[in-house]
Amino acid sequence: MATTPTTTVKHVIRLKRVEAPAPMVSTKIDLRQYGTQKISETPQSHGKQLVIDVLSQLIDHTQQVKNSSTGEEKQKQGFRISQFKKAISSLKSFDGEITTGRQAKELPGIGKGIADRIDIILRTGTLPELTEVPEMDATTRLINELTTVTGIGEANANKFIEQGVTSLDDLRLKASSGIVKLTHHMQMGLKYYHDFQQKIPFGEIVELGTKMKECVHQIFPEILVEICGSHRRLRPMSGDIDVLMATPTIMTENDLIKTQVHYLKEIVKSLKNVGFLVDDLTSQGDTKYMGVCMHPNVKVGRHVDIRLVTYDSFYPAIVYFTGSMMLNKVMRTIALQKGYTLNEYGLYRFVNGQKDVKVVVNSEKAIFDLLDLVYLEPKDREIN
Repeated sequence: MATTPTTTVKHVIRLKRVEAPAPMVSTKIDLRQYGTQKISETPQSHGKQLVIDVLSQLIDHTQQVKNSSTGEEKQKQGFRISQFKKAISSLKSFDGEITTGRQAKELPGIGKGIADRIDIILRTGTLPELTEVPEMDATTRLINELTTVTGIGEANANKFIEQGVTSLDDLRLKASSGIVKLTHHMQMGLKYYHDFQQKIPFGEIVELGTKMKECVHQIFPEILVEICGSHRRLRPMSGDIDVLMATPTIMTENDLIKTQVHYLKEIVKSLKNVGFLVDDLTSQGDTKYMGVCMHPNVKVGRHVDIRLVTYDSFYPAIVYFTGSMMLNKVMRTIALQKGYTLNEYGLYRFVNGQKDVKVVVNSEKAIFDLLDLVYLEPKDREIN
């Protein structure tokens, strides 16, 4: 029987060329763009922008003068700062270039003094007064010295000066003789004055933090403990130790009010028992405590602040207390632009113009995401 030869049928497959989709471009804002450019890479401003830039520098300089002043002079410098800010706002609102001070004087908020400065800026690119070093009188120097003691503010410093205090050592003498009265916080500020003036090395905070967490978790295993501040931003030295704590058993402010467990007081008591805390700066509240801790091998008193926050505030609080200060300021501004308000207590959404709905988040990244921001690790949050 004859076999039918096999016929091979070739199928030609025509491939349609499909262009790969273009990579998605992130629309998130990277906060590292603020203040990270080197000056040499920044185009030289001119005209109106130059005026705004130099007046902004003048505000910073005047703020230094204000900080070095007291009484009426301090108020005067505050008024000058307000006037400079109004002038900058007016210039920014003006849709055009500025070529003379006379032209700028036509704008609201710009008088003869600022107009004259604008002429100098446009002619020289700067202002002579920016190079002036603020002078400090004897009273102001003494106020600044006294306010380096934790617990002493400007009002108390002025009161002590009226009582005849002439120096920090004199304050000690007059306090010991009963001529001036100090609060407990001030007394501890004097006792540990030289200790508190010393910066705390990163490694020392790590070891203190480890000991603190071990002690806390022995009595409350579920407590979350986070050391914030410049230490969390991986700065080599810190001025004090900022600690945040939270527990899932206290989810909201209402839970905090109703709880029968005095978590923070029990924690402080335990930290004293193991020798971690050596003195109190403030009384022991249910949510905030300030005290003095000490590393057994260093023997230098360190200022420590401990805050117990509700669990639904934990991550906003971490962002806030980690900083930096400028990052917090920028994030608050962006939050407002997007219909939120952000602070240490939480992220809130505005409804009908009112802060109404608290947005519960389970991470720092969730806050950045909600605000359309690129997430920054703590070490990257040092923006200028």
